[in-house]
Amino acid sequence: MRPYPLDNANASVISVTTTATTLSSLIDTASATTHAYRPHLDSIDIYVEDGDVRILYDNNTPTASKGLLLKRGSLHSFRRIPFTQIKLISATGSAVSCSVQIGHSEPDEPSSAHNVGMFQDLLSGEDAANDLIKVEQRFS
Repeated sequence: MRPYPLDNANASVISVTTTATTLSSLIDTASATTHAYRPHLDSIDIYVEDGDVRILYDNNTPTASKGLLLKRGSLHSFRRIPFTQIKLISATGSAVSCSVQIGHSEPDEPSSAHNVGMFQDLLSGEDAANDLIKVEQRFS
């Protein structure tokens, strides 16, 4: 992907709410500016930080239970997707932070997804040792 420069660093971390919203609006809200997006932006990298979100990239409106589910801790690279048609919504009932980068696809660049390792999504907080014990007890 050839990255599109966002107006400031705040624009790179969006807050996906319980209302379906276009990606461009989420970026503008995060940056507190209105970007003049270039035509033909068609790439997005999105890392879901602290909850689950749903996305549709065909100008339809996702709901908390409908749309492509992006799980917490996953990185998705969408290519050749019309940027102006991407809409997201929180699937967890509260706002979800997501890191994003947008740009233009390179020729033959594929879309991809990378998920967290098994059980990693069950770990949280600063007490990882106790979290591991809880995970072990849950699956024993």
